[in-house]
Amino acid sequence: MLPLLALDIATPAPERLADLFEGHIGDVRLEIGFGGGEHLIAEARAFPDIRFIGCEPYVNGMAKILTQIEAQNVGNIRLYAGDAAELLAWAPPRSLARIDLIHP
Repeated sequence: MLPLLALDIATPAPERLADLFEGHIGDVRLEIGFGGGEHLIAEARAFPDIRFIGCEPYVNGMAKILTQIEAQNVGNIRLYAGDAAELLAWAPPRSLARIDLIHP
């Protein structure tokens, strides 16, 4: 599932981060350091009209959240496996409605 959900910051950023999500024109939130993904999954399920990007550099965290995304059929999350500073530098200005810093 990761190849379907992973952001590739080696390519140019879209004009709007919302364009990363099919058919979406609303807010995008970022969660930095999602650990096992419990908070990110809960937020994505609670706010299905919001789109989320989760950033986590550790493989175990990625594996855990991918399992949860698949098991709970969550479709409003994209993932970045790396340093949040790189992701923020890539993202268009003022493209995030909110940033949650969980496990920096």
